[in-house]
Amino acid sequence: MEAGASWSHQRHGAGVTFVSPEGIRVNAHVAMAEYPEGIDGGRLFEYLESLGVASVHFEGIEYSIAKHEMDKLMDQMARSGLLRPVVSSGRFVHRLFELTQELPLSGS
Repeated sequence: MEAGASWSHQRHGAGVTFVSPEGIRVNAHVAMAEYPEGIDGGRLFEYLESLGVASVHFEGIEYSIAKHEMDKLMDQMARSGLLRPVVSSGRFVHRLFELTQELPLSGS
């Protein structure tokens, strides 16, 4: 992605969907204000699907790009210590994950 690129956005319910000029999608559907850097299986699924990714590998396991598989991946990443679970407050409680530490970017 190009630095400074302008993304469009559309509000929906309690969330917002961001779309890049290339069609890359990030749907922050819950707890956007409470956990702006939070991630869940649905958010990851929609993002990877918009990139055209078919599967991802983590710790020797292949996960297809499907919502239930991304939920399993998030749980495994939490068990491995990369993510920590958090729970949103409010009317509709939702489980999300946050990074446990800042990770270096690839190629940096």
